[in-house]
Amino acid sequence: MKIIDLHIHTNYSADGELSPKEIIELAEKIGIKIIAITDHNNIEGIEEALEYAKGKDITIIPGTEISCEASEFNTPYIDIIGLFIDYKNKILNDLLEEIKNGTKPNIRKTIQAIKNVGGIAILAHPGLYFGDIQKIIDSFIEAGGDSIEISYPYNELYNLNQELLIKKFGDIAKEKNLLVSGGSDFHGGKRKVSFGQYGLSKEEFEKLKNKKKD
Repeated sequence: MKIIDLHIHTNYSADGELSPKEIIELAEKIGIKIIAITDHNNIEGIEEALEYAKGKDITIIPGTEISCEASEFNTPYIDIIGLFIDYKNKILNDLLEEIKNGTKPNIRKTIQAIKNVGGIAILAHPGLYFGDIQKIIDSFIEAGGDSIEISYPYNELYNLNQELLIKKFGDIAKEKNLLVSGGSDFHGGKRKVSFGQYGLSKEEFEKLKNKKKD
């Protein structure tokens, strides 16, 4: 059981099913104490989640998952999660508006925007990318990336060797001195995943929070 899940989508993502309220109620029922709302290329569900969580024994981390242009890496896409973001900041909202209008930012621009609004940048589900993953990670680090997602439901969602991928990217995180993140990539009922089985320990989460304070 993981009580910290830092990759969750609400129905403000085009492929999400549950409202922020329903996500929080489900997390409370299971016993998850900290969740990040990371909808695709938008921050619309954050305010609703924060409001509904008031007075409850659950912490909401404002976030978003941004789809980056990735043709130079021979992969269709690269997703970067921004956590602890100032979601009302104009810099971030301008970037999201560009995406809405059809312009995909590159990794560097995305990470700079996340950093400029007080967030930390996480390379989402690295085991899903084609091309040279080492080149992707090196470019991510060079652009100022902070963390890579380790705990992720590769097997449940994509029938991939979860144990192998978690070990591979855990080893890379240690080698490259990157923080680790993790989450269920929960979207709702149709996309089956064991909510509460993927995420971080308290110790791992504290390291992310301390990075936010740097």
